Amino acid sequence: MRGCRPLTDAEIRRALDSFTGRHAVRNRCLFVLGLVCGFRVSEMLSLRVRDVVAAGRVRFLVTVPRRNMKGSKEGRTAFLPPEGQRAVLDQVRALEYPAPAFFLFRSQRGENRPISRAQAHRVLVECFTACGIVDQVATHSLRKTFADRTYSYFLGLVAAGDGVDAFTETSLALGHSDPASTRYYLSFRDEKRRDAAREIGRSLHV
Repeated sequence: MRGCRPLTDAEIRRALDSFTGRHAVRNRCLFVLGLVCGFRVSEMLSLRVRDVVAAGRVRFLVTVPRRNMKGSKEGRTAFLPPEGQRAVLDQVRALEYPAPAFFLFRSQRGENRPISRAQAHRVLVECFTACGIVDQVATHSLRKTFADRTYSYFLGLVAAGDGVDAFTETSLALGHSDPASTRYYLSFRDEKRRDAAREIGRSLHV
């Protein structure tokens, strides 16, 4: 979603503590997966229990099939760190260990279908608003945050002397085939342009 920004560390902590109510576990799981995997909301909603659990254990790698990926010729596999695994396990327990074909973010309407994108947007934005996270935030802020943190991590490796290409690795992590898409995701990293604008502004104080 154009115009969305990534979340700060403080905002992430506030949001994690703000999920309440009947579907708190589900909504928190959606939030965590968006942050640590960088999936789009539609991709997360396509996940079934078998995509995240195998042989009674939460998977370390989660794959979204190509048919559920936006404009992609292949699926995308993301690493699921321990924090993401715990969130998934909590959600599976909340669903009372459903059959493998059940959707992870299953609707309560009786059929085996996921909640809608509109509902996912609503519950996340309500959480953001409740804990004071405002201005240019929506569901896509989770993917923007993933992009920001991934790029920062690889920039740190570059600064440490590693020969990694931070932009390429971030593009791969996001599943982008077009570099222009990655540039859009990182367009908010405009500190230098802001500094230039401030300098121009200071020149007006004559």
